[in-house]
Amino acid sequence: MNPSEFSSQPADAAQSTDLSAELVTVAIVDDHDAIRLGFKGACEGYNFELKASASTVSELLEALASTVPQVIVLDLSLADGSAVEDNVQRVLATGAQVLIYSIADKRSLVRAAIKAGAAAIVPKSQSMDELAHAIRLVAAGVYVNNTQTTAAIDSDVEFKEAKLS
Repeated sequence: MNPSEFSSQPADAAQSTDLSAELVTVAIVDDHDAIRLGFKGACEGYNFELKASASTVSELLEALASTVPQVIVLDLSLADGSAVEDNVQRVLATGAQVLIYSIADKRSLVRAAIKAGAAAIVPKSQSMDELAHAIRLVAAGVYVNNTQTTAAIDSDVEFKEAKLS
């Protein structure tokens, strides 16, 4: 997947502004030090200001205190055993948007993250350029629809039975 494969809503939000020029405030929750350190190292090159980095949502919220980044990058499964729905909802309660950055191999967890309000799912197999592009879209208020979100929705029986138009 490359950045051009992302479709999003509202369509004009990403097209009307050069998103790459704007500073975006971010934070990350991942239980792997290497991911957090790599993300921290990449932030400057993408004009991201890293506000906090933690291995759990509780640690992140404590580190942020009253600071609210635009986007919080969140791993789907954390070593503390916390539920993805709870993690997404706790992050959203701060006013930040949530982007799931994960192996994304458990569709039930991906669906749970989307249902809880995550604005994007980006697999860890994607490049940093693709992650940065998705972060910028989410910061601009765009919900990213890519192959991961489409697959999660397509496999959601309850969603299909709702017959939404």
